[in-house]
Amino acid sequence: LGGFEGSGAMLTLSTVIRLLQRWPRLQDIHARLVHFKSIMGYDATLADLPSIPGSCAALKKVNISESFFEPEQLNQLATLCPALEELTITVGNVCGETLKQCLKGWSATMRNLYIFPRAYDMKIADGDHCVICCPMTELHELRMSSPFLTPSAMIYLPKLEVLVFSGDYSQGAELIRVIRRGTMPNLRSVEANFWPPSEGVGSERDLDLEIEVGEELRRVCEERKITFKNRFTEVEELQDCNGHPDESPESSDNDWPRYDNKNSASQIRGACLPISTVVIPVYNSFQAYTITTRWPVTCDP
Repeated sequence: LGGFEGSGAMLTLSTVIRLLQRWPRLQDIHARLVHFKSIMGYDATLADLPSIPGSCAALKKVNISESFFEPEQLNQLATLCPALEELTITVGNVCGETLKQCLKGWSATMRNLYIFPRAYDMKIADGDHCVICCPMTELHELRMSSPFLTPSAMIYLPKLEVLVFSGDYSQGAELIRVIRRGTMPNLRSVEANFWPPSEGVGSERDLDLEIEVGEELRRVCEERKITFKNRFTEVEELQDCNGHPDESPESSDNDWPRYDNKNSASQIRGACLPISTVVIPVYNSFQAYTITTRWPVTCDP
């Protein structure tokens, strides 16, 4: 479901949830909706039906983007769909307690869970913290950030294989201890990034500490044959891909190849430039950091 190129209204999240009971055999829904019904949104005129528990028991996968869930909508989804196996949604900043209760209901069936905050710098309502508080015995992939997830709650994830997590520096140290203890024995891939506390002492970014936590987590993962990735990995992969040392030999301005016509200029594809600047987006308070590399970078489009 969703809009098409050009003008045209898109369904709102509330309408989609109300439609679910009319599709009892639906197994997989992928919807790109609108944030608010006043913005090109179409709120269908439907007869209000009471939510019949389990009326969408066949529905296993829900992926809804460009719109965020509020507590009432989460409750409706959990009531209608008791056996979800995969969930990809964005939630508002007052959904913590409701999401916790919903995950309890899905704890025996959920296999892949991807929860995004409405905004990465949003303030979480008081009391809305970690939402995993009981064993999720079938969960294999999880993407969730603090405060909805904390490393101490990962004891409830015995079958987890893929983890994408972000939190503050102290949670990075805690995640290292959790992995070292073997809390998640099936874990094979970790992508993790860390930032300073949102307020109080140490709220300034400490790049040295960030790198130190990342390197220690990488070492612990490598010891257990777990693939590790963080925001610095792309730079390292770029260096390894080009197969050049950190320091490239100095070259004069006249070392560039000459081309006699436009066609031969296409030969520059694959050439290595001596110094390049790589802009890598870093999702930390919506800042992007520019990193100047000192190794050649391939110019393939």
